[in-house]
Amino acid sequence: MTECVLVTGAAGFIGRAVVAALADAGHHVLAAIHRTPLPDDLVAHPSVTPAALAFTGGVPQIVPKGGASAPAPTAIVHAAYGAGSGTAGGIPQLAAAADALGITTLIAFSSIAYYGAATGTVTETTPPAGDPGAYGRDKQEGEAALAAWAAGSPSAAAAGGAISPAAPAAPTGGSHAASAAGLPVRRAVALRPGAVYGPDSTFWTVKLLRRIRLGAWGRFGALGEGPCPLVHVSEVADATVAALANAPAGFSAYNLVADDSLTWNAYFTALAAADGRTLPDLAPATVKARVAASVPAKVWRKLGGSGLEAAALAPTRGELATFARAARYDSAAARIALGWRPNRDTAAAIAEAVGEARA
Repeated sequence: MTECVLVTGAAGFIGRAVVAALADAGHHVLAAIHRTPLPDDLVAHPSVTPAALAFTGGVPQIVPKGGASAPAPTAIVHAAYGAGSGTAGGIPQLAAAADALGITTLIAFSSIAYYGAATGTVTETTPPAGDPGAYGRDKQEGEAALAAWAAGSPSAAAAGGAISPAAPAAPTGGSHAASAAGLPVRRAVALRPGAVYGPDSTFWTVKLLRRIRLGAWGRFGALGEGPCPLVHVSEVADATVAALANAPAGFSAYNLVADDSLTWNAYFTALAAADGRTLPDLAPATVKARVAASVPAKVWRKLGGSGLEAAALAPTRGELATFARAARYDSAAARIALGWRPNRDTAAAIAEAVGEARA
């Protein structure tokens, strides 16, 4: 079935890949952009319409750019992120927009950060553990808003205060309460990617390469031996297309990890090698000293001081906890329920990402 999909954050790293994948799959895409323009190839795509999304008195207004015309959206993919997204990643506002537009399918990007410090084999029903940090809490609250919307609860835009995390979710297809009450049957999908890499990946390619080139990085011994949950941005986009086609009614969540055969140390080594560099093995005392020195270096640079960039880019305690975590995020549900088929050769994709980032 061909859909008209409103994609928020369409000019972002994941958003661009999602827009291209949806358009190539035959859907029409309303690519909602704010300050950053779409790349020329997407603007030229016959199935892509750049648009502005605004809220006037809580009512969503979709304005195609350049006087273009486009069909009304039938689904929303929420790829916007960052501080400008709003409470719970902006999902409450998007849920209200979906209601106002008569849309019953909402797909949003969560993260494996949802699980916090959970270890072992982590499936969609694994409960979060420990403090997930601000980013993880934001994802938990966003998923709670998604689940409430799918169940037919009033849009979170009308609900004040904090939102509790959603119950751990697997694909249930449940929307019986909404159906029985005569409400529209809704589909709400939370996609939980791992470490999304690619040539424009701010965290897992570009910034890491900067750290490696400045000598701020290395192999962290036992602190870097956790499984690295890699997924290429094109594979995330493919999962979005699959979710639009195959996700059941109700709320469902899916881990997206294509390859966890590398440790974090091995991933850092592969990035460095693709850039023509060799990573040093850092002793625990050296790592500890660098973490401590990074704090004043960060403060200095935020105050406008020059230099100390390498010191400021040392790993944080939170990052090292992530790199050491013995967790494997099972993606069987996405493969079985959605028909997701990640297809990138990891070694080749890493080399390609580094080559493009270097160009």
